[in-house]
Amino acid sequence: MKPRAVVIGGTGMLAGLLDRLLDSHNVIALARGLTHPWPTEPITTVRCDYQNNADVNDAVDRLIADPRPIDLIVSWIHSPTEDVERRLIQPLLARYLKCRWVAIRSSAASRPVHAAMPEWLPDTSTFVTVRLGFVIEGDRSRWLSDHEIVAGVAEAILTGNDSVTVGTLDPWSRRP
Repeated sequence: MKPRAVVIGGTGMLAGLLDRLLDSHNVIALARGLTHPWPTEPITTVRCDYQNNADVNDAVDRLIADPRPIDLIVSWIHSPTEDVERRLIQPLLARYLKCRWVAIRSSAASRPVHAAMPEWLPDTSTFVTVRLGFVIEGDRSRWLSDHEIVAGVAEAILTGNDSVTVGTLDPWSRRP
């Protein structure tokens, strides 16, 4: 039986990651704005408005009610993140002790470069930070493409590094 991977915020720029995870995981996508099921059958979708406590509680209850283990959580939650992450992720990490959490951070949220590990993270869990930067091309800069972001997050999952930067964060003055 494959473990489950929960991708929070996975129907936008991370949509390509869902298919990549199917070989190794049963994939569940939690999405704030989900209005229809994901077109790929093996992916389970759960609508969850992260600012609505009842939605968050319902999503967590549904995930915990399923007896299959969760060994990977990938989150891309726009601000405010700390409270939303705690409400969504802390109960899952408390239930699935050997889970790896890959937290994706924007370039602005990446300052300082070494993101703090949440105090509520269990000792048995692994915390990975993916910092999204930008690309410098000659005298111009651009934001990362969805493909580049997915490749960077996949690298973070595969390598086991505790911190991965996709693109560059410096020089800060070159941000698009």
